[in-house]
Amino acid sequence: MKIFLPLLCLCVFLSCVVAIVPNAHAQLPRATLEAALEERVVKRQTRYKFMYEKWMLKAREYVKLPVGQYPFFTLLDAYTKGPYYDPFGKETIDRLYELAYQAETTEDADKAQEAAISFQNLLHNHMANLDVVRAAIPLVRQNSYLSDIELLEWMQRGLQQRVLNSGNGAVLYNAYAIYTSGEEMEVLRSRNVKLVNTEVLSNGLAYYHVHLVEDARTGRADKIYMNLSAIVQHITEINRLKDLDYTYPIPVPEDFTGE
Repeated sequence: MKIFLPLLCLCVFLSCVVAIVPNAHAQLPRATLEAALEERVVKRQTRYKFMYEKWMLKAREYVKLPVGQYPFFTLLDAYTKGPYYDPFGKETIDRLYELAYQAETTEDADKAQEAAISFQNLLHNHMANLDVVRAAIPLVRQNSYLSDIELLEWMQRGLQQRVLNSGNGAVLYNAYAIYTSGEEMEVLRSRNVKLVNTEVLSNGLAYYHVHLVEDARTGRADKIYMNLSAIVQHITEINRLKDLDYTYPIPVPEDFTGE
């Protein structure tokens, strides 16, 4: 694996910091450190939940306008740092399907309405997630009372444009900024390439995928850099709430193969 000089310098700096910090932490009880981490996470999530709700409310004001006029990155930043963030989306999408089915097939009108409201609330919480929005669109087309299809389609276009405009993937510092697992495939589809292999670059703080690809039309080999630091930092934080010693494994997770 090729090591980039800036990353190597940052690694050296971080190793010095890490060598100092544990000594200070070692003087504090483990329960105190765990409580402090949990408190810090809860405070941050509460702050960004408010920001997420604020920008979701504003989204309805922009839905008739071109997607480029709405700050999708700001919405995503609030989503990823708030309490709703689900970078893989599988469980959320499965639950949306269950609720849509219940709303359509349940004979009890009150229970059907309850399922529809639960669908709307769950979708609202993940409206910044491209994978979830994409999965919800056919459900809402089939049952229009579940959500606003115009808002959903506008949101999908904006989230797609956001990831494609986040970089060019040519080098590390122009890597595409990835916030949900499906965004990687969005980039690969837009570039019309076939995924050959994936390498990992990490300095313990930042996390990148280097996708080795072939142009589907010409067969020319190329590399596409993607920055998945937000996803990895989220996974690390969630696991450290259970185990302070948790570190993210470097091998490529199956979720990110793009297959």
